[in-house]
Amino acid sequence: MSRWRYDREFMVELPRVSGKIRVAFETLAPYDDDDPLHGLFAWIRLVIWTNREGKQMPHVNAASELEKLFRARLQAFPDPQTGGELSLYLTDYEVGKFELRPGEASWDGEIVPPNTFLEYLGREDWRRKQREKAGP
Repeated sequence: MSRWRYDREFMVELPRVSGKIRVAFETLAPYDDDDPLHGLFAWIRLVIWTNREGKQMPHVNAASELEKLFRARLQAFPDPQTGGELSLYLTDYEVGKFELRPGEASWDGEIVPPNTFLEYLGREDWRRKQREKAGP
């Protein structure tokens, strides 16, 4: 696909949502050393939702903390039952597990990030959290 640090496409088949989604991550890179953004560090997440009719809905998010982008919703959909919104989340980046919930809040459950990002999330911190979940 491209030079993104993580770049995958998934088929999404949930009871109320089906289509294809591309999720990609990269760091913000200023154009040159004179750019006012030089010295700023941020992660960029590209999401492109493609519905069954082929219509694409792209958007980009940025954050200085990678985990916040992992927890942010990927795509919003209208909820005809409530008149509100449903949000799509990727909760396991390795196997492509998706969850759909009402509202727009960040995901508050477990997230399994891509293995390629464990160094950025802090290997020891990640392992400690996994051990705590597993228990004695």
